[in-house]
This record gives sequence, structure tokens and C-alpha cells, in this order.
Amino acid sequence: NKTGEEVGMGSLVETNRGLFFIAVGLGKVLFDGGKEVMVISGASPIGQFLMGKRKGYSDAFRGNDYELLDIH
Repeated sequence: NKTGEEVGMGSLVETNRGLFFIAVGLGKVLFDGGKEVMVISGASPIGQFLMGKRKGYSDAFRGNDYELLDIH
């Protein structure tokens, strides 16, 4: 995965609904002074929704609007 281009395994995805790390599904993890990051599998429903998307993408997933603000 080339940082910032598109979401793939190992991406940290910043959305309007929080941070997601695409790896192995672990659930909510606290980082850096209590910042919540959802560690999800690329095969999970939300993982599949995010995979391959680029910064600026927006769409609804399960009735919630998501906007990809940045990919790290």
C-alpha cells in the first residue's frame, strides 16, 4: 500500500466517523493518550467498504455517511 493513495491492508484511515486501521480485527484500541482506533479486518463489512477507496471518497454505509479525510 502506498501511503495516502488508496486504502489497503496496513492503512490507517481517518474518516468523519473516527479512525480505522485495516489489519486483523481486534476492535477498539486506545492509542496516543486515549485516541480510539478501530482495528478491523479487510474482510469485515466496513473493511470491504473502505478497501480501495481514496481520500475524499464519501458514501453511506449501513445508514451512516462516511467521508475519507486522510489515509496514513
